[in-house]
Amino acid sequence: MTIGQILDNSFRLYRQNFIKFLAIMAVIYVPLALVQMGWTQMILSGIQASGGRQSPDPGILIGGALVTIFIAIIATTLGSAALIRSVSQSYLGKATSIGEAYGAVLPKLLTLIGAAILVMLLVMLGLLLLIIPGIIFALRYSLTSQSIVIEDLGATEGMGRSKNLAAGNLGKIFGVTFLMGLITFVITWGIQQGGGLMIEAPTPENLSRVVMSTQIVATVAEILVAPLSAIALILLYYDIRIRKEGFDLEMLARGLGNEEGVQPIGVSLESPENDGPPPTQPSM
Repeated sequence: MTIGQILDNSFRLYRQNFIKFLAIMAVIYVPLALVQMGWTQMILSGIQASGGRQSPDPGILIGGALVTIFIAIIATTLGSAALIRSVSQSYLGKATSIGEAYGAVLPKLLTLIGAAILVMLLVMLGLLLLIIPGIIFALRYSLTSQSIVIEDLGATEGMGRSKNLAAGNLGKIFGVTFLMGLITFVITWGIQQGGGLMIEAPTPENLSRVVMSTQIVATVAEILVAPLSAIALILLYYDIRIRKEGFDLEMLARGLGNEEGVQPIGVSLESPENDGPPPTQPSM
């Protein structure tokens, strides 16, 4: 697939599984948003109770922030992994429930968090080295989570696998991630701007309500756009494996429990023996 075909198939797969993908994200993002809103409300209530004269205790602020960040890391990592699993199964033609998606990735949670931390440290180090190395590291290890979830690898093994898949494909990975990032940014901005029009201007009396409303709009935007990037990276992952390894999607589909003959979305598995050589598609 070209970059354009990956993006087109990403939106098509999203439309076909819209409710399921949103539900997978909502399972994580709604409780996380409630925790964040509860914490914010507690801080604002303390400030308002003192008439704005007393600031919250720094220890409470730091402790609450650390707890919130810790919960957010676990929740978003688990949600992203479940989405990867569900998108992969949907692409291969297998129906997967929300519970099955989370059940399949829960044992890999610590591995995924460890890999994410290692990748983040490498990217930060690269950014300190004149920016460009950080971008290269980010592209090189962008398929780490996909490799861990789909191939059941360890943290460093998943990073190594991503590096091998990305070799010779950095331009394509950059194109897909950049364009999908731009698309999701525009969608998120539009949702937040539209939601902002319905939120009243903040005043000392309604500050808590305005902050809560703003967080709700942000959560809705995150739930809506999160599946798009995950879908694009899954399609990119399979596309690279097909090109580099002659990867057989049909065999994988059967290995994951699909019925024989189930066809992955957007991929023809018919034998070309009687119809001449299969058509080639341009590569980007």
